[in-house]
Amino acid sequence: MDSRHVLPIQAFSMKELKNRLFSEGPHAEVLEIWLDGIADLDVLKLFAWRDKLKKPFLVVNKSAKERGHFKGSAAEHLLLLKESLERGVDYVDVALDTPPQFLKKLKTSKKDTKLILSHHDFEQTPALAVLKRKVRQGYRRGADLVKISTFISTFEQNLILLSLMTWARQQKIPLIVTGMGEKATLSRVMCPILGSVFYYAPLHSDQATAPGQKTKAELEALWELLCID
Repeated sequence: MDSRHVLPIQAFSMKELKNRLFSEGPHAEVLEIWLDGIADLDVLKLFAWRDKLKKPFLVVNKSAKERGHFKGSAAEHLLLLKESLERGVDYVDVALDTPPQFLKKLKTSKKDTKLILSHHDFEQTPALAVLKRKVRQGYRRGADLVKISTFISTFEQNLILLSLMTWARQQKIPLIVTGMGEKATLSRVMCPILGSVFYYAPLHSDQATAPGQKTKAELEALWELLCID
């Protein structure tokens, strides 16, 4: 299985972030840092830690709409991400509906950084055709990767995400797909097998950053049952 493990880290101070980076970081392939909740954020120090860890960093700066804690203006949001881009962050994840003028400024600053445009639907899983349009929209807007994450309210809705992942693989479109909610276990287990570029899993259940997120150990146990390496 080629899907890479992303460890989501939602910390609220630099001390907490440092402790988690150095204790949990060695167990992940990519470290997702939520910048929005860190009251005493020091970007220079953050990237010094990245150099020590030698792990790719993926940064997000999420507003309340995206279940994050950033309360500043759009300009402040952009400035914080641009600072990470200037430090050479490996990945930056922003919402698919980011205004064009801000997206243009991010793309101008990104150099070798991979831009992830993500669509989160915290209420439902739309029809497959709708999600395909979101994927195409993301790549038209200049994404290096598109992420689709939707809320699963019935077991059958998992099949929509699995169909999306199968379509992307057939079309040779790189894609990140994950379901949210207690009924999303099937998609969380199967999307990485079907080719999702990343899967998101904390080391401990109390550190989940999305509804229904499984731990790395839980996913690995399920993959072992399926004889997936």
